[in-house]
Parts: sequence; structure tokens; C-alpha cells
Amino acid sequence: MGLRIQAKKSTLSNWLMIFFLFALALSAGISEFFQAPKTLNQELEQYHFLFTKDQIVKFDKIKIENRLGEFSLAKNEHGHWDLTEPRLLPASEELVTKLTRTLEGVKIRKLFPKDPINLSNFSLDNPLMKIKLSSSTSGDIEEEVHFGLVNPIDNSTYIFSESKEVIYHVDALANSLEGLGLSDFVDSKVFTMHPGSVSSFELYRGRSSLQLSLSKEKNQWMIKPEKPVQPEEVNSYLNELLEIRSALILDRLTDKLSETLDKLLTTPFYFIKVTTADGTEVTYEISTIVNSLPDVKLDKGQIYIIRASNRSHPYVFTKDSFKHYGKRNSSFKSLPFKKLFY
Repeated sequence: MGLRIQAKKSTLSNWLMIFFLFALALSAGISEFFQAPKTLNQELEQYHFLFTKDQIVKFDKIKIENRLGEFSLAKNEHGHWDLTEPRLLPASEELVTKLTRTLEGVKIRKLFPKDPINLSNFSLDNPLMKIKLSSSTSGDIEEEVHFGLVNPIDNSTYIFSESKEVIYHVDALANSLEGLGLSDFVDSKVFTMHPGSVSSFELYRGRSSLQLSLSKEKNQWMIKPEKPVQPEEVNSYLNELLEIRSALILDRLTDKLSETLDKLLTTPFYFIKVTTADGTEVTYEISTIVNSLPDVKLDKGQIYIIRASNRSHPYVFTKDSFKHYGKRNSSFKSLPFKKLFY
């Protein structure tokens, strides 16, 4: 009897094992059968992000249509951005960086079909803003994004790209772009380099009388004749000077104004030569202080003009920043001998 029971238990155990293996094989087959094809997964990947970093880098033209007008931006031969419409002016690099990072950082919540009902419900048939991006070097890269209704309750908005057949429900943009106006797009700084990228700085009285010569050697600032100076003082000076902002850009010159500017800048009161770490050299002609300019309406107060070799137009500055050009080699303290070894 005991042997029969033992035999039955053994047979049942074998059948259970066979059944388990069969079920495992069947589930594996079903999983493989219903698994999404790799090509489909790759196609869906395009809906995870509005733009990739590689796409953003390739764009060199941007057009924005918002409630304040239409604004076109393009990279110039120096690698800087210009505002090309409605006026030809240097564009704010900070704004362009903010714009591209904002588009790159869009987080998608949901996808909706791009049909007439959804376009109307999300105000995409009459968008708050449009942004068109394109590349002059890669003709096949062109994107136009429409921005619709903003939901203040959950801090989200709706957008769609002309190249994709879906509407994105996304987090509200990190930076507001629909209220940007002309003054936001224009770069009011005549100095285009970052202070940390400067490798040498020369300041002349006139064009030939050198009064300040700074050069960076192995991250140490030196003045002629090869004398190390306090880096904090040099960095503070360059930070203040390179950040000065213009009161006006002279992009529309009359004959009388052009003649006056030539007289002021052909023999400048100061002359600056800046070389950056990549070897780029930029020069600046700085006029004397004047009280007025022909055919230009100015607020009361004295002004001066700077003409840069990498800018298309002269910049007007108020007198308060003129003090920066009085620096000399003797203005900076020598670095103590002991600090050279720390």
C-alpha cells in the first residue's frame, strides 16, 4: 500500500513539473508574439522629446511670432546671433541660449491626436505663439512649433510641431516667450566675450600710447614687464567693463551723423584690443565725451561712442562708464612673492 501511494505521489509530481514547464514555454511564446516590434519602439521614441540636443545645436535661424510682432534671428559669420527682422541689430546671446534651452527642456505629459477638435479646444488653431527653427547648412532640418492654451491650474500648456502628427500636453515653459519684445532681443553689450575667455587685454590712449597691458599665463594675470598682479583685481575690472550696457545702438545713420562718427572714431580717445583664448582678436574705438549727436534724440547728459570690429553698428554709452578707461598698469597691485608658490 505504501509503495502504491509513493508511486502515485511521484507520478503526480512529474505531471506537475511537466505542466509547469509547458505553461512557462507557452507564456514565453505569447510574450514574444505580442512584443512591440523594435521599429515601432524607435518610431515612438520621437514623441518623448520635442527636440534633441543634436537638433538644437544645428539650428542657426529662429523666427518667433508672438503678440508683440515677428522677430527673426540668424547666426552671423562670427558665430554670434543677429536680429534680422524687424531691424538688423545684434541679438542677445543670453536670450537665444534661454530660448534653445527652454525648447530642449520641454517635458511631455500626454499625447493627443492632431485633429480639428483638439486644435480648437487647445487654442492651437489660433496659437499664442509660433517658433520656426531651421538650419542653413542642413536644408532638411526645419521645425515650426505652435503654442496654445496655458492652463494656470496645473501649470501646463499644449503645443504641436508641424512635422509630427500629435499634440503635446507639456509642462509650462520654464521661461515666458510670448511677451518678448524688440528690446528683449537686442544685445545692449558691445563686448561680446566672457571675462573668463580673455587671454590678453590692451588699453591705449589714442591708438599708440599703451597705458594698460594684461596677459594671462597659466591662469596667472601678468602686466608688462612680466609682473604678476592680484588676479581678483583684474577679474573684477574685466567683469565690470565687459558688462557695461549701451543706452542706444546707432543702426540708422544719416550722412551728417556718419560724418560726425568718423571724426570722433578715426582718431579715438581710447583704443582697446582684446584677444580671447581661441586666438580671436577684437578691437574697440572709443570716442571722447560729447554732449549731442546730429539727428539723434538723446536724454540730457554726456555720452560717448564705441565702435567694435565685430559689431555692425556703433554703440552709445552714458558718461558714468567712461571711468573704466582710466586704468593703468600701476592701478593693479603686484602679487606677493609668497603667493606665487601657493
